[in-house]
Amino acid sequence: MNSAVSEDKWLVDQKFYHGFLPREDLPYVLKRKGDYIFRVTERKVGKETKRDIVLSVAWPTTPAPLLSAKDIKNFLIERNANSVWLESTVRLASLESLHNHYKNTDIVAQNKEKFKIIRPICLFSWEFKHSQIVLVKKVGQGAYGEVFHGKVKRGAKTFDAAIKAMRSDLEAADEKMKEVMAEARLMRSLNHPNIVRCRGIAVLEQPVYIVIDFITGGGLDSFLKKNGKTLSMDEKNKMAISAAWGIEYMHSNDIIHRDIAARNCLYDKKNLVKLSDFGLSRKGSVYKMKKAMKMPTKWLAPESLTTFTFSRASDTYTYGVLLYEIYTCQEPYFGVNAAEARRLVLSGAFPNFSKHSPPELTDIVRKCIYQLDPLKRASMKEVVKKLEAWLEVELVLDEDQKPEIEHPESNRNNVNSKSPAIEHPAPAGQMAPLPQPIPPPTSAPPPPIKREEEAVKKSMKRKEAKRDSSIETSNSKSKEVKPDGPLPVEPMSVANKMMSSAKRGSDELLLTPPDEETKPSSKETESDDQK
Repeated sequence: MNSAVSEDKWLVDQKFYHGFLPREDLPYVLKRKGDYIFRVTERKVGKETKRDIVLSVAWPTTPAPLLSAKDIKNFLIERNANSVWLESTVRLASLESLHNHYKNTDIVAQNKEKFKIIRPICLFSWEFKHSQIVLVKKVGQGAYGEVFHGKVKRGAKTFDAAIKAMRSDLEAADEKMKEVMAEARLMRSLNHPNIVRCRGIAVLEQPVYIVIDFITGGGLDSFLKKNGKTLSMDEKNKMAISAAWGIEYMHSNDIIHRDIAARNCLYDKKNLVKLSDFGLSRKGSVYKMKKAMKMPTKWLAPESLTTFTFSRASDTYTYGVLLYEIYTCQEPYFGVNAAEARRLVLSGAFPNFSKHSPPELTDIVRKCIYQLDPLKRASMKEVVKKLEAWLEVELVLDEDQKPEIEHPESNRNNVNSKSPAIEHPAPAGQMAPLPQPIPPPTSAPPPPIKREEEAVKKSMKRKEAKRDSSIETSNSKSKEVKPDGPLPVEPMSVANKMMSSAKRGSDELLLTPPDEETKPSSKETESDDQK
């Protein structure tokens, strides 16, 4: 337990205490004027890190579906051995006394503006307590922490999960921690059979846990390496269409991935590809790099190499490179260094796998995906339609396969309050939920993603045939792929496959935009909101 709150058991026991919940997550928790929580933050004082207790209050000037950062006021609670206070003229004996006082009295900021705490907000369904999580077996270790196979209890149900236990020495304000939390925030908004789902986070204690679906098959790149010679064409076709469904859903929710590759996909026991590793993903349809960073040249679209631009069209191109990996079971431009791969991409000499795939797929890739001009590429929605027509499949989910759909408000457990505005009491006997993960690193978090029923409730079925989801086509004669050479071991993603420390090697180049900007600091300064 951290030193800032260990002496005050009262706070830790309160249902409106959210631990190390990041500031970027507050708009998902505080919805209406007067909503409030207590949480812990960290700030630098000289060379030391100080932990503080913060009272966060929603105080928008106008109602909105998702509040902005300026609509939420964060009050740092000062304390010494004898008292605690928000206002220097009002000193109280304990946090409990402070809370009781301000339930009936306005908070007066330094600028004389007044605020009121009205509704204490309990933990959401994506916020887990550490006591709900059992670590069963360590399965990996990496730069940011350890990965465990675990069991997670939610109400009367228990499910398997991959638990990412972040290093205890990583501070809440650490850039690495913020990156991982941002990725988790984005992932938890996506609910689709072909996307690895983040169930939530546990941040009441340390180490911080990130809870992600446990996928039995492991990384797609490793699976292809081990099983390339025995995979049938049907299995590869299934991989191709399932990855396309995931990308299409992601694009329909206004997210671009920016790093589609076999190393960033997982493969489950039902032979479905699931997109993972959203560390570079961004909300919106276009993103232009503003700072230099190393990027995997062999998987980049031509316009990303020349104009540092990423879009849905560049995702479409990299989906084509993923198809190369699936059908040849090797990396693109194998044995070629990054500089030569860049030259080949810009000349239009894209990874060719026509000898290893059905002619119908080759035609789709040539016409819709492998185009130098991004405006000439088809959208993933159009690509999916062509693939479905060719393979005669569609995405339909059986009742027992449907993912859990959670209304963004349905699991909010508000604490009993005098306010009549509490609309979502916790069901009897339900365990209170706890803190969770993360959006892309931006000053204001992205709006909640609308889940479309048709996109979410799907899994592969043969058209006009109610049988299993294996794809059988007239072009599905099994072909044995003969890779050109052994596959290099790819590193695993930071947030989803943290157990590897392998280096990528020579397939990366440092991309430096002409107007490189210095990355702004994302460290919290809670006291700014009190001025």
